[in-house]
Amino acid sequence: MESQFFNRKRFAALLHADWAILCTRSLVILTAGYLLLSVILTVSCLKVYSENATLLQTLPTDMLEEKFAHLTDTATNQNAAFVTVTAFFFLFLIFTPWLWNAPIYNKGQHIRYLLLPASTFEKFARWWLYTVPLSILAGVLIILAADITRVIICNMVFPDYSFARPLLFTSGLHTASSGFVLRMLLTTGLLGQAISARSETGRTPLRRALGKCPILLLPLLLMIGVSLIAGGDPDTYPQQPGAATAEVVWHTFWLVVTSLFWLSAYRRMKKNDLKYQYALNPKSV
Repeated sequence: MESQFFNRKRFAALLHADWAILCTRSLVILTAGYLLLSVILTVSCLKVYSENATLLQTLPTDMLEEKFAHLTDTATNQNAAFVTVTAFFFLFLIFTPWLWNAPIYNKGQHIRYLLLPASTFEKFARWWLYTVPLSILAGVLIILAADITRVIICNMVFPDYSFARPLLFTSGLHTASSGFVLRMLLTTGLLGQAISARSETGRTPLRRALGKCPILLLPLLLMIGVSLIAGGDPDTYPQQPGAATAEVVWHTFWLVVTSLFWLSAYRRMKKNDLKYQYALNPKSV
């Protein structure tokens, strides 16, 4: 017996049909994101190498690797790259609800969307699947590809004394404080993504724009979380008493809030579908 709420074959057909529609636009946007991040990371790395060309030429060979590797990976390039990557990932998550959403901006588009052979929950589940797990995976892959591009180009431009290496293998990424920061950023990004998704269900451009305004407060929320859990300094996180428990409570609370935003987005989608379903056939509602 097939369910009107969710049917696996119907859901699979919806995914296949949607991918055929969104494939080209999505690949273009993802490629543009990769190229943009590659350019930013590569230019930043090359700038550090160029500014220290004199140092590279004067240091003895046995001192060169130790001194310059420390300079590029710890003092300047690594920090700048981490900031760039985390900012890109956060903005990418905020952007994905629009990327994967069907273009529904007027009555005609909504009616065509309503006529798709799928329930409202199946359309919502498709949107959530693309927006959350697949977008996180896509964002990570873009970052890895852009970072590898940076390393390859830097080593090609400075073949004799280039010590650029992927951020994934730098020592600063594998510390307790770095892990804490990444977890805080991920939770905040997921919350911003849910806020953005809810705003996309607004019926007018003004409502959709106003619905995204709370995203502007997320950096403040992140600062408050770091202050409460780590005393304002992520480097002190391992030494803070009760920090692990406080972090679990923090993530649990905001993930619940994130879920509520997604639930609200689903309820809005269902309400909009009922409205236009009634417009098509008043006797069906």
